[in-house]
Amino acid sequence: MNDVKRCSKCEQVKPCSEFYRYSNGKYKSRCIVCTKEDRKANNDYHRKYYSEYNKRPEVLERLRKSDYAFRQNPITRPIALARASTKEAIRMGRIQREPCAICGATPSDAHHLDYSQYHLIQWLCAPHHREVHQVIKGVSNGG
Repeated sequence: MNDVKRCSKCEQVKPCSEFYRYSNGKYKSRCIVCTKEDRKANNDYHRKYYSEYNKRPEVLERLRKSDYAFRQNPITRPIALARASTKEAIRMGRIQREPCAICGATPSDAHHLDYSQYHLIQWLCAPHHREVHQVIKGVSNGG
């Protein structure tokens, strides 16, 4: 196998270890340095675009109404608080993500068993999380 590769952007010949890989194992055409430069430029562009977009009065009003409705609705308020609390705990390192409790798959989502107890969670992969909520929805609808 070839130990070196030419970057399609900077045209430098570099070792393969300086290139990211696709999931199938093939090397990408741009080196890590050029890829990071492109990502930074792209992120800067989009950051600027969204900061301008989010300053529009109609967007601000729509976001304010939907956020307020979700946070102040007595039914959805505990859900919003539980999600925010869990997200903050993960960010701060107080909670670590675990594999799915049913099949052991990763990544997994935090499923709140009781929204009033924010940190009482069960880790479930997306398919099992959907399945659990369908069962809960069916029970609550009398099905």
